[in-house]
Amino acid sequence: MKKLIFLFILVLNLYSFEDLGIIGEVEPIEGKTLMDVLTEKYNKLDKLKLEKDLLNARKESLKLKSNLPTCKETKVREFTPLITLKEDIVVPIENRVLYTKGTYNILDTFSIIFPYHILFIDYDDEIQRLLPNAFGNTSILTLIAKGDINKLVEETDNVQIAREDFEIKSFNIQCLPTIVTQRDNKFIINEYNPEELIEKEQK
Repeated sequence: MKKLIFLFILVLNLYSFEDLGIIGEVEPIEGKTLMDVLTEKYNKLDKLKLEKDLLNARKESLKLKSNLPTCKETKVREFTPLITLKEDIVVPIENRVLYTKGTYNILDTFSIIFPYHILFIDYDDEIQRLLPNAFGNTSILTLIAKGDINKLVEETDNVQIAREDFEIKSFNIQCLPTIVTQRDNKFIINEYNPEELIEKEQK
């Protein structure tokens, strides 16, 4: 009942407004439209400088930066990729538990198999740039973790980049160059001192 009374009063108030007409002269409102303002700003742009800045920004973006150092010694270590679930993962509708909380080896749990070696390199280091060719016909995936790849991008579209928060973290990469190979449910990580690689080639 209260809602009906409120609606009735509101309708009466709306109909009570009168058209009071126009007092004084009517002047058209003149001014710039949004399109006029945007056009003016565009015309004032230094297009050559803008193009130069964009090219420089692109070049800088292709200079991969990383805190990974060059490996000081050649050694082999093992790494087991583990994830820890702090609570059960449940399918809401079915209320079915997919994974219970705990620690899992992702290679074993998800049946992951890498059919190739994974090489992480610093592209600014000439020795590391030559490493993929040293493997010959061996199946290898090269990921660039560091270095200026501007020239490489101009020469080929097939450039693989190692991301800090994904590939580098996932494979526990600690220095460059590093080659990762899967053995059963763990990774065998070979770290190389580039200078030692040169000495081996000269012998």
